[in-house]
Amino acid sequence: MLDFELTVYVLVCYFVCVIGGFIPFFIKLLPNRKLAGEILDICSASAGGLFLSGGLMHMLAEGNDMIDHSGYDFMGLPLGFFCCGCSFLFIFFFDRVVVTHGGHASFEDVEKMSGEENDSLMEEWSHRHKHPEEEKEEGKGWCSIITLIFALSLHSFFEGLGLGVSTSPTAIFIAVAGHKWADSGFTVIFLMSKIQSLPIVAVIVLVFSTFTPIGSLCGVLIVELLGESPISELIQGILICLAAGTFLYVAICEILTEQFENGKYKYIKFTLAIILFLAMSFVTMLEGN
Repeated sequence: MLDFELTVYVLVCYFVCVIGGFIPFFIKLLPNRKLAGEILDICSASAGGLFLSGGLMHMLAEGNDMIDHSGYDFMGLPLGFFCCGCSFLFIFFFDRVVVTHGGHASFEDVEKMSGEENDSLMEEWSHRHKHPEEEKEEGKGWCSIITLIFALSLHSFFEGLGLGVSTSPTAIFIAVAGHKWADSGFTVIFLMSKIQSLPIVAVIVLVFSTFTPIGSLCGVLIVELLGESPISELIQGILICLAAGTFLYVAICEILTEQFENGKYKYIKFTLAIILFLAMSFVTMLEGN
């Protein structure tokens, strides 16, 4: 089962995700919401370096090594890279083709959500009569919410899966914990614009936060069931490469692309992303030794 180190990593990832989900509510209580949102956005953008290095230099490299060491031949097909690309496109399909959530959220959006209309988000749902048209529109809103949560939970599961099957999970843990708070916070900002009930938003955050631990547990169980054999090494390598694709998706599509769209503090963000990329690469080098 889970060893002590991995158990600590999984629990930290869970609580980081939960705490990150409540950051937008904390920001609403601050006197200078705009400044707080900008600082958090800079921190989130810099995490792109963590995910890029974790996906490329740690997970993809480790997965390919495992596949090569398993001794199986796939007629020249670079299976690890193929699996990585498939998972990238799979997550892209759910997050950008199926889900239409109107772009990437920002912690600065919390500032725009102040006022009488949005202050009701901190109160209980007010019961009022709805016309059939309003109920139909609300149903569509719930469909988009459920689809978005499914897409986010899917790549959270794969992140946890990579953590569970990896033989050296420290670098993966740093990357996941370094961004999970922001991922959860952005999700809540989106939900706050759709749901006027704090308890419902809180429940969604708690459920969403469990998918990384669930993925880790599944990864550990798969490794234990297969034992030490060539087929076990092959499957572990495939799973790690699949998880690497989700890391690259988060780094490229969710962070590095979208966080630089508004152009604010872009040089600071890029510098921090490079620093964290190099730091993660150094951690990977230490683990390799």
